Amino acid sequence: MNSRIFLFLVLYFVVQSNSQAQLIPDDIETGQWVQFESQGFDSPVSGLVFDLNHDICAGMPLGGLGTGCLDIETSGILGFSSIFRPSVMVAPTPYQTLRNPQLMAPFLGMSIGGQTWVLASQEMLDGGTFRGCIDPVDPGNYTEEETYMSHWRVEVPKTEQVKPAESIRYWGHYPVVDIDYETDAPVAVSLRAWSPFLPGQRVSSAVPGAIFEVQLTNTTNSIQKGRLAFNFPGPDPHEAGGKYFTRAESSGKGWSALAVNGDRAQYAIGILGQETPEYGGNLSVGGKAWSRIGEELPDASNTESGACAVVDFQLGPEEKKSVRFVLAWRVSHWLGGSYNEIKHFDETWTKNEYTLARFDRHDRSVYYPEYTSRYGVVLDVVAQLEAQHQDLLQRILAWQNVVFSDKSLPVWLQSALINNLSQFAENSLWAAPRGDTAAWAAPLGAFQMTECPRTCAIVGCIASNYYGDLPIAYFFPELERQILRGYVAYMRPDGAVPFLYPPKDFTKPSFEWQIALNGACFADLVHRLWLRTGDIGVIEEFYPAVKKNTEFTVGLTPGEHGIISFPREGNGQEWWEHTPVYGMVTHLAGVRLAQLRFSKHMADAMKDDAFSKQCDQWIALASKLTEENLWNEETRSYDFFRYPAKDMLSTDIMSSQLDGQWMVDLHGLPAVFRKDRIKTALKTIEDTCLVEIGGMAGFAEPGKGPDLARYGTFPPEVNIVAMTYMYNGQRELGLEIARRNMDNIIRVQGLGWDMPNLIRCDNGKRTYGADYYQNMVLWGLPAALDNQDLAGPCQSGGLVDRVLKGAASN
Repeated sequence: MNSRIFLFLVLYFVVQSNSQAQLIPDDIETGQWVQFESQGFDSPVSGLVFDLNHDICAGMPLGGLGTGCLDIETSGILGFSSIFRPSVMVAPTPYQTLRNPQLMAPFLGMSIGGQTWVLASQEMLDGGTFRGCIDPVDPGNYTEEETYMSHWRVEVPKTEQVKPAESIRYWGHYPVVDIDYETDAPVAVSLRAWSPFLPGQRVSSAVPGAIFEVQLTNTTNSIQKGRLAFNFPGPDPHEAGGKYFTRAESSGKGWSALAVNGDRAQYAIGILGQETPEYGGNLSVGGKAWSRIGEELPDASNTESGACAVVDFQLGPEEKKSVRFVLAWRVSHWLGGSYNEIKHFDETWTKNEYTLARFDRHDRSVYYPEYTSRYGVVLDVVAQLEAQHQDLLQRILAWQNVVFSDKSLPVWLQSALINNLSQFAENSLWAAPRGDTAAWAAPLGAFQMTECPRTCAIVGCIASNYYGDLPIAYFFPELERQILRGYVAYMRPDGAVPFLYPPKDFTKPSFEWQIALNGACFADLVHRLWLRTGDIGVIEEFYPAVKKNTEFTVGLTPGEHGIISFPREGNGQEWWEHTPVYGMVTHLAGVRLAQLRFSKHMADAMKDDAFSKQCDQWIALASKLTEENLWNEETRSYDFFRYPAKDMLSTDIMSSQLDGQWMVDLHGLPAVFRKDRIKTALKTIEDTCLVEIGGMAGFAEPGKGPDLARYGTFPPEVNIVAMTYMYNGQRELGLEIARRNMDNIIRVQGLGWDMPNLIRCDNGKRTYGADYYQNMVLWGLPAALDNQDLAGPCQSGGLVDRVLKGAASN
């Protein structure tokens, strides 16, 4: 062989071998949408790679269905945690939050030759007072409330006599986060941390644990010996149910672990593999604890909940090694919320006598995590992860590879769709069918989503289900059915469906807020699940409730314009809930017409001819009133509202005025507005509401332009408006609106794992909402891009079908 060719091949394989120590190429442009090769994928991946120069509000969560989650921050520390299901009251308003302040604790370190490197930023190791990631809650001016701000403030102790990670490259692709650390140590370190999440596999996606695979590479020509440490600060006494903890070391086939047990919460920290770990107390308490991991570990008292696991390693020249730490957790139960915490959603107008007749307003129910039916103790989780971790990770990368390799999706959308599913970890709540839920939730348990875990931790909100449940219907239709069963179980005798439930609760609903729109959400969710599954059993089960609610909803507002009018005046009626509305409202009219389309379609399937004809009559009346009273030829748009009783008119241009049209387009049903006016209204919306930052302002005043700041825009609605353009012949414009929206949230604002509810359109900043699962409406884009109804991606060869097959493969 030619010596030059031989030398080239040697160098090639050395470079390739060394590159495997890195999970992210070091020449990647950070903070921009890029494609690159990544370990475990057979085609280029897409995403944003962040480094220490980027201000990311909250990192990617580790966790799955109903397990709670633990965030890994881009600065190399632990962030928000809900794995122990805490709940605390946060001033100035008396409601619960499911998030403590961010832990802000380093969790990974390495000692070689008497020097310790803690793999976190220098800023975090220096310690100090940090505000952390907050929801501004504006309107509300919460940032001016010291009691609110003090709750989220964190005092981080200084970590002494250690070296930091000089640079961190971070790529999150839920449920996996890849990190490359750059230090001056003789051993290079990368981390792949992940929790099981497999679309279509509900049990495998509900494992309360995570694996931290640390990849070590000796970059020198000499043997390197050292110690590698993983640390977890543990639950606080409120989370644990007491201030005392016991510790016990255990081992099994291929694993060793230390279990730390509180009264209601426990966790295990350990190793998957043959290494023998040494255990100690919490390293992240400041001072010199981290610096001494090469010599000794701190002891733990019976009031100390934190723990570390440390292993020795030895690497020959350029040798590589992987160490898999495991973290598993378990809580025995949690206490649900009380009706008193949500009474204002009803008592703005009336006292909810139906709920109060069944429950005392202070009553709280006890719930048991669904996973407790499979894991009697936390070490059961460790054993399962050891037995299945290779298969689980392979299947995670397989379903992600399906999305990354889909050339019909832009790079930003591939990444956004994958990370969008992190809202399952942040928001899902899953209880075993016991106690108050046993009658309707068996055998799968009560399942729902928390609207906003940090600042509006109510359960469900049927409007949020309408926005965010599409990936639940796509990937876990059996759990979407449980959501619907919960709404039916607590349906009011008059036909009203629940609006929401208290924090961490499934049983004490409120009804009155947005009551005129809630039935449309319910009908949409039922019809959506039917289309997704093709199962007539869905209609057979839920049609009686749909019919009863439709009759109730149509009769809410008396008078000649009642069918397209709100029953009350002012705030709390629209999805734009702080915007007052009066009388006939275009948005309501379109959504009401969509509800009637769904009800008619289901009536036809059930051969209920009388109700089908009644729906036809209501549709004809609602359409006539809408087109005759709300179309404005001068503005070339539908008016926001018209209230003849008080001679009130708003000609504001509402960018989401055609939501009802999107609803029927997504479901493949006939239009609810005149087709010529749909086209004209969309042109007016483009001319008046289209903005560079955020894509689409919520409102514009004719002749004055978009409202950039007062209400700004509502990101889930922006994506719906984008899809409305796609379904009505303007695919590229719709795609660009969605891109502007998601690019601002994820890349510019750093909120990709902390989804907002409201943003300003002048600077793109969040004004309200954190971890809002409404943003999972993004999963409607693949169908809209191909001009399909929602079932299209589920057909053989469609994106959802291929993702499900990838997750199921062995």
